[in-house]
Amino acid sequence: MKNSYSRREFLRVSAIGSVGMKAGLLGLDGTRITQAQTPTPAQPAVTPNAPAIRVGIIGTGARAARHIAALHAVPGFRIVAAADVDEDRLARGVALSGEKVAGYADYQKLLANPEVDAVLVATPNLFHKEQIIAAAQAGKHVLAEKPLATSHQESLELQKLSDASPQIIQYGLQLRYSSRFAELKRLVQSGRVGVPKYFHIAEFRGDWNNKNVWLYTDPKTGRKINWRYSQKASGGTLNEKCCHYFDILNWLADDVPRTVFCHGGNSIYTDRETWDNASLTLQYTNDLQATFGLCMFGPNRLDLQVIGTEGSLAVAAEEATILWHRRNNRNGEKLPIPAEIGHGQGGRGNETAVLRLYEDFRDNIHAGRQPIFDTRAAVNASKVAFLGELSHTEKATVAWDQL
Repeated sequence: MKNSYSRREFLRVSAIGSVGMKAGLLGLDGTRITQAQTPTPAQPAVTPNAPAIRVGIIGTGARAARHIAALHAVPGFRIVAAADVDEDRLARGVALSGEKVAGYADYQKLLANPEVDAVLVATPNLFHKEQIIAAAQAGKHVLAEKPLATSHQESLELQKLSDASPQIIQYGLQLRYSSRFAELKRLVQSGRVGVPKYFHIAEFRGDWNNKNVWLYTDPKTGRKINWRYSQKASGGTLNEKCCHYFDILNWLADDVPRTVFCHGGNSIYTDRETWDNASLTLQYTNDLQATFGLCMFGPNRLDLQVIGTEGSLAVAAEEATILWHRRNNRNGEKLPIPAEIGHGQGGRGNETAVLRLYEDFRDNIHAGRQPIFDTRAAVNASKVAFLGELSHTEKATVAWDQL
């Protein structure tokens, strides 16, 4: 990538006065963050003299609008280009991005723009692999929407690319940056529940968004459908929707499941290939079991429970506390969660977790360091989804190494 400054100069300038980055980030309790913890800095680690990271956006649909808002909110970024095959969506994306933003119908032309330092990939899942590889080969840093791709094999190809690439390649598993999940992780690590033995996540919600969505042409019928209804275009509901929560379970366990059992299907929305409900059981080492339930035709609910040998912790999406119970004690104690902007609050794209994701992406670029939560975590989250579908097909428990 040719810019007005070299990569070496970029990193040298970025390091000036960067005491926070040299010292390492601090967790919510003031302790030093390790590789197993989450980067949740209380203050952005902006380097005063660092040049703005010039961003190109590939895919300017509804999801990109949230990213554009976050890029405007986090210091250190400047949107300079956008690309989309749909003229109307491209026009809206350019208008949201600001003045003097170049618009392209072909994302390859965006990648050829020497003014672009980094790209956001916010296209439907079936395009992720091609566009991430092309961006890295063009010398651009990459922040890509989850999931990585639509199959485990494609995910492994992106892992190989990430391992070999000098560019920062990061994925949007932003729940790890949420205060509530970060605090839950800290409490588990501190021994508050003893040895974790049982995790449970329940996500109940409505159907996929059907407005202003890209339509995929089903090769079997020729019919244009919401791309999330297509197995080929999305990689399945568990991959597209639930990889966030599989990542949280793996993160809390500091492990990947040894076995997966799953049953899923369509109980209400029978007009599509992708599921509207699923139940999974994941077996980790040390007799730790996790269950996950998804329902896309129920009242909104998102909660997580961690139960161990000495007590339990529970957090719900609508609560500003974590409920802690000692084992065999009905009187729980409410533990405060550090303040954060929740999903859908404070304007589109301004959730605390999304802002911290971008802060981390920016700081990784400036420091020339690979993300703490790299491609491997995203690969493992999607692998749980793909193993879940395999388990359903085989009507049997499947082992981690079966993929």
